[in-house]
Amino acid sequence: MSNLLFPFISFSYASRVLGPEAFGKIQFILVFAQYFVLLAAIGIPIYGVREIAKIRHDEARISKTVSELLFLNGISSL
Repeated sequence: MSNLLFPFISFSYASRVLGPEAFGKIQFILVFAQYFVLLAAIGIPIYGVREIAKIRHDEARISKTVSELLFLNGISSL
């Protein structure tokens, strides 16, 4: 329920306080940033599933691989 209600409240408040021009600029920047995050994450989940499936019985290697994948995703997102 909060996923439906919160955007209605926050959108109306933000558009009233910022005005349509500033709100449009902020939305443009957010969408632009989302494209970079999307490009950074392409392929990492598929690669992660494949690598974890290869070493599924070795808990230490799984932990190391997950850490490396999170690091890789963080670096590519920055």
